[in-house]
Amino acid sequence: MVSDQLCRDWDALAMTIGPTPKLNMAGQVIPLGEPDNTNIPDHKKKFHVVWSGRALGIFYNWGLASAMVTGFSGSSHKSYIGLDNARAAWENGPINYEGTWTPPRSRAPVTTHLALTNPAGVYQDNDDDFVFPDVLGFPTHANPVHLPILPEDYRQLRTENPHIPSSPSSVGNTSILSTPSWMSSGTLSPSTVNSPDLTPILGHLSLGERFTDVDRDSSYTLVSNTGSHPSSTTYANPDAETSTVTPGPVNANSSTRNSQGFRGLLDKDRASKRVKGDPVFVVVRGEYPGVFFDHAIALRAGGRSAGMKVVSFKSLKVACLYFVQQYMAGNVGLPVFVVADEEEM
Repeated sequence: MVSDQLCRDWDALAMTIGPTPKLNMAGQVIPLGEPDNTNIPDHKKKFHVVWSGRALGIFYNWGLASAMVTGFSGSSHKSYIGLDNARAAWENGPINYEGTWTPPRSRAPVTTHLALTNPAGVYQDNDDDFVFPDVLGFPTHANPVHLPILPEDYRQLRTENPHIPSSPSSVGNTSILSTPSWMSSGTLSPSTVNSPDLTPILGHLSLGERFTDVDRDSSYTLVSNTGSHPSSTTYANPDAETSTVTPGPVNANSSTRNSQGFRGLLDKDRASKRVKGDPVFVVVRGEYPGVFFDHAIALRAGGRSAGMKVVSFKSLKVACLYFVQQYMAGNVGLPVFVVADEEEM
């Protein structure tokens, strides 16, 4: 039995993905997610076709595909070897479909909880003059996840206006997703984030509280524990117009090959520009947690586990604050949630 909270997380993930299927200029379905194996060509990869689910289309990995169909009544999906075969199956429809199949047009996500509120867009505010803490100075994770990936401007020193601007009262509790009940029962890695010592301003920023609880006249400061990553407080300018992010492994046991491969993917995105109001994607649970401007990269950063959590916002300011809150609560990490194999569903 799939928990209600887990279904809500998957609903939010589908809403982050947005309208599906995604099509290229030729009208062909574009696969989504992180490939299970990047070292083999597409004609040898396994692809997962979802005809009916929270989001539709073709997915590179079963973790993301299963999140779109598990707990969704009437879901329909099947796995194929080779992208051409998967695209042909999408056009032909489910094997047991009765009647004439017509591939669905792009549509908005369908959720199992009609009352679910998408965090994206609930906070409309200017990204200027916002102060960020030095998240990279936080104690490292004990489990082999990577350091947070944040916009490059996040790291630049900023000493002017070192305080948080006022927040509109329209921000409600729905802007922060609740912590899944299964997170505290062994479905996440038992080695969690060591919380740093906090200044009083962040001491009350527990998960689910309103952003208006932040004192607008207080310095936004984090003090990390002494350890392998000492750091003084850093202020940054979030007027990030260039999507530049820098991943790094937490320890030597991290996969160097995977890090280099993902770094190469990010390098291709560095020339892109972000316009204020464009979505910002936060990977809370995934292979590369962090804040991303590119939708496809964020899904790949989520990895291949169904336990990934990716949330979208329209404000860089709120996206980064949300990530910090999740990090402080020990919710940022590598998911180990296991779902049934596709052949068992």
